[in-house]
Amino acid sequence: MNQQLEIKRAEFDQAKEALYSSFDTTADEYVNYMSKNGAKVKAYLDANPDIKEQIDDLSAQLNALMEEEESLMGAGSAPKPPLP
Repeated sequence: MNQQLEIKRAEFDQAKEALYSSFDTTADEYVNYMSKNGAKVKAYLDANPDIKEQIDDLSAQLNALMEEEESLMGAGSAPKPPLP
């Protein structure tokens, strides 16, 4: 089971890094930017629903991977909050 967990964790980390890299950023840079410019980003996404839908789809994929990881761990604790 630990081996499966490590495989899934590596897959998740690789997918996450690829996603951020595809936008020429990192997870930390994203968090910093959103903390300073969240309202501007929201206004942009409200004006561009097709882009918002793409982001929502990617977020759903990441959440599914996190749920799969938790399932493999047999976590009985409260679920993690979804990614933005």
